[in-house]
Amino acid sequence: MKLPWKKVELDDKSGHWLEARIPQLQWTYIVEEDTEKEGFQCYLFLNNHCSEPASIHARPLKSLKSAKAACQNHLVKTYRILKNFIP
Repeated sequence: MKLPWKKVELDDKSGHWLEARIPQLQWTYIVEEDTEKEGFQCYLFLNNHCSEPASIHARPLKSLKSAKAACQNHLVKTYRILKNFIP
């Protein structure tokens, strides 16, 4: 399953980020550009009420493509781990 990415703009149109929602888990992956560190950060909000995201990758990634791939890989790895606990 590919993550369904969509662009979300700030209200004043001064910036944007990409998000992919997994409604079955109430997870939201976020990829945003980090201009200070010259890369892209990957985050995961674990539910709709979460105000602090978990970081998916320890350091900024160099490209948007690699940031999206890191989120995709996180989802796949999590699935593989969790399927062992589901009868």
